[in-house]
Amino acid sequence: MNEKPFEQIMLLVAVCSVILLFFIPAFYLDELPTKLPSHFNGSGEADAYSNKSGI
Repeated sequence: MNEKPFEQIMLLVAVCSVILLFFIPAFYLDELPTKLPSHFNGSGEADAYSNKSGI
């Protein structure tokens, strides 16, 4: 590889960020309620719900 050190560091940060995007929700999945609000009306009240399995 002919990459500069800065490019290697940025690639590592990007890969770690993508990995964390999958592991953090999986880690906290058991703590979430079964029913999650998925849509809100103009007043800010939840008017549609979905299961946590949709995450």
